[in-house]
Amino acid sequence: MEFIKKNWMGMGFCLIIAVAAYFLVTLLPIVGGPVFGILFGMIITLIIKARCGY
Repeated sequence: MEFIKKNWMGMGFCLIIAVAAYFLVTLLPIVGGPVFGILFGMIITLIIKARCGY
């Protein structure tokens, strides 16, 4: 239970990305859900790095 209390924001964020990827797969079934998840992760990482200055 301590793990969930500590990491609930990250797990929720991953859930949002997974749901978005699932709905995009219904629109474009040729491209798989993991591909969309990877692309979302790459885009989000670029945005966070640009805003935070990493």
